[in-house]
Amino acid sequence: MDFLWQLFGLMIITLCFDFGGTFQKDPLGSNQQLTEELRSLVGEAEFGYDNLLLSTCQKQHPDNVALDLSFSNIKELPKSFVSNQHVQTTCLDLQNNDFSNNVDFNDFQMQPNLEYLNLAQNDINLPDLLNNTSHSKIKTLILDKINNHILKNGYYSRNYKDFSTLHLRLPNLETLSLRNIASDRIAHYQDDFSYLDLTSTNLTHLFLSNNTISEIIERFFQKFPSTLTHLFLEKCLLTSYSAPMNQTASLTLLSIDGNSFSCSNSNCLDFEGHPDLKYLSLANCRINVISHNTFFFNSKLTYLDVSENKIQQLSDRVFRKTPALESLNLNNNQLSEIPNLYTLSNLKKLYVNNNQITNVNKKSFTNLGNLEILSLSSNNIKTIDAIDTFDNLSSLIVLNLSGNKLRYLDYKSPLNLDYLILSKNSISSINDIDLGNSTLKYLILGGNPIISLTPKSLKFLSEDTTIVLQCTETSEL
Repeated sequence: MDFLWQLFGLMIITLCFDFGGTFQKDPLGSNQQLTEELRSLVGEAEFGYDNLLLSTCQKQHPDNVALDLSFSNIKELPKSFVSNQHVQTTCLDLQNNDFSNNVDFNDFQMQPNLEYLNLAQNDINLPDLLNNTSHSKIKTLILDKINNHILKNGYYSRNYKDFSTLHLRLPNLETLSLRNIASDRIAHYQDDFSYLDLTSTNLTHLFLSNNTISEIIERFFQKFPSTLTHLFLEKCLLTSYSAPMNQTASLTLLSIDGNSFSCSNSNCLDFEGHPDLKYLSLANCRINVISHNTFFFNSKLTYLDVSENKIQQLSDRVFRKTPALESLNLNNNQLSEIPNLYTLSNLKKLYVNNNQITNVNKKSFTNLGNLEILSLSSNNIKTIDAIDTFDNLSSLIVLNLSGNKLRYLDYKSPLNLDYLILSKNSISSINDIDLGNSTLKYLILGGNPIISLTPKSLKFLSEDTTIVLQCTETSEL
């Protein structure tokens, strides 16, 4: 046995790990995490949720006072604490206490250095709290899961038409989170937050997920500052989205996952008002069709996620005006073939997992010379047309064909490939894999009916190749 290791220099291991995505959720599919290098290849830029963490404030101000008083059952914040000149707090977390309406926002002016304030999950009334609010330093304000109603004719009302304008006099405010404010979603109270006047802020990140907004139209943006770059509207029961150019031109990231844009020809999606948009997530939105004009004005788009929809086909005209696109996630749709993406010469990551693809041919990869990751797992792929099918993919590093019905694979394409993932196919012998002069780092074969390996069958692999023979699901790394 020692002779074999010396002869081939191969490492055979029997475990691979569950992949935990960063920007995307498991874009390679499960059981693919092998190395930190692979994680870094797949990982995308941060969405922006880290802005809401107390730890982020602490890292930004390591020498300043940060107080975590969350989940402390505090009923009232003593005036002496707020006005204490000896404790000048920069980061203050007060989420999930019992304040009720015993909080006067303007008391926090006694803490002039305060930049981060989290009052989420308290029984505080939003209009009362924000009425004529002011503070000169606060940059991050988190008000998730608090009440949002006014008393009208003896009854509580959440109808935004009943609200007076609330002026936020927070000149340094950059991040505002109002997630899950309209808690009584069953009653379908509409709340487009147009009563919030944010024009006196420097707002860049706005989190409005898990509210009941229904539609995004010009009224929604009327009192937003031109500084807004990141907008989060996941799970808001949205059925249409349209934005005016003059108020949203600075937006670079838009996440509207978990809504319902099932209208015909995608006429309910209009992103013309976002010419600088780079990141767009439309996952799990019941989309059937994407019109060829949907992204017509988004020439700077670099990341697009339309996974978990009902898309059956994509015209090659859809992406003719998005030359900058680098990452495209089409996972969990109903595609029967890989779309022709010849206009996307800058594309680096393509995910088409869990669709209905049965065959892979060369025409799908025309002009994709910059593609580094191609993931086609959990389809119904039985054949790959020719040994030169992947020849145009000269930059390919990761090829994921796991969870299909392949019995053999001839891969004689360029030698940049580091990860070849063939787990859970129908390959019965290592001899059914022909890679030419391979320089693979990892060959993943778990879940195939391979019974034995011989030194001769491994000769096509380099001495640095690791073969993975068994996949075991574990917790995310």
